[in-house]
Amino acid sequence: MKRPPLWKITRELQRPLQQITQLPSRLGSLLLGRWCYDAFLARKIRCTEGAIPPGPQPAVYLIFPSQGLQASHFIALRYLIDSGYAPVVVSNVPLSGADRQRLSEVCWLCMERPNFGDDFGGYR
Repeated sequence: MKRPPLWKITRELQRPLQQITQLPSRLGSLLLGRWCYDAFLARKIRCTEGAIPPGPQPAVYLIFPSQGLQASHFIALRYLIDSGYAPVVVSNVPLSGADRQRLSEVCWLCMERPNFGDDFGGYR
C-alpha cells in the first residue's frame, strides 16, 4: 500500500490549529454580522423597478456579475418569466447604468447590494 506524502499528513495535523485561530473572527461575524449589515450596509442597497409587473410568484435570481452580465443571465430570466414568475434580481456587485437598464427590461425588481454575508446574504 502506498503511503501518503508527508506534506499531506502535516497539513491535516495543522488544520485544527488554523481553525481555532479563525474562531474569534467567525464567532464575531456570526454574532454581529446581521446587526452590522442592518445598521450600516442595508442603507446602500439600490433598488430599481423593472418592466415586468409584480405577480403572485416572485423568483429571487442572485447574480455576481464581476465580469459583466452574461447571455445565460438573460436566458434564465426569460425562462422564469415564461414560466409565470416575476424575477427579483439581486446583484452582489454594483451594476453599470447600461447593465441596470438591460436587467430592468427582464425583471420586476433589480437590487444591488454590498457583497456581505456570502451568497445567503443576497437571498435574505
